[in-house]
Amino acid sequence: MVKRSHYDSFRVIYTARGSGYWIADGQEVPVPEGSLLFLDCYKPHCYGTHTGWEIYWMHFDGVLARLYLEVCAEGGEFLIQNDAALCVHAVMKIFESFDTRCAVNEPMLSKRINDLLTQAMLSSQHEKKQFKWLGAIEESLMFIAQHVEQPLTLEQLTENVSLSPFYFSRLFKKETGFSPHEYIVRARVDKAKYLLKSTSLPLKEIACRCGFGNECRFSTTF
Repeated sequence: MVKRSHYDSFRVIYTARGSGYWIADGQEVPVPEGSLLFLDCYKPHCYGTHTGWEIYWMHFDGVLARLYLEVCAEGGEFLIQNDAALCVHAVMKIFESFDTRCAVNEPMLSKRINDLLTQAMLSSQHEKKQFKWLGAIEESLMFIAQHVEQPLTLEQLTENVSLSPFYFSRLFKKETGFSPHEYIVRARVDKAKYLLKSTSLPLKEIACRCGFGNECRFSTTF
């Protein structure tokens, strides 16, 4: 049995064989073979098995992770059983990202996690109107991730999602906690940190690849 007061992330568990259980509101909920369980590990959580359990699991997080899960279910914790096939496929695609001798492709990994969370929303059978606004923000975050080395403007982001700059900025801030500009800077800094740790590229090259333009702006931002 796993019992924690918190573990700062979210967790998905795919039951490949056997069965387990999850404690929800003090009650033991069966987690059958073929199902997917999504847990909010920021709060106390408990799960285990009485008979044996073969599982695939991973922790994940991100600015939209809680938003996705709370669209699926109040409290962000839920079990998918009847409509799990596409979600299971999405989970296995994520594991494929690590089943290679090559370096992990982080943009592709991020996309696959988003695919899983999107499919979880669809499988939870909520009305499309409940997450229409999420699509605009998700699309913008993916656009930023894919074009972080380029000059990015508010106008570019709003053109992609057909929203006014004013409404888009308010929506973006509400759902991510950052203004579009703040988020772009954070995305560039995160990519720069990754390149600094994992490559021997000179600072000038890293600055260009991360959209800072030159070493001076790069150093000032850090």
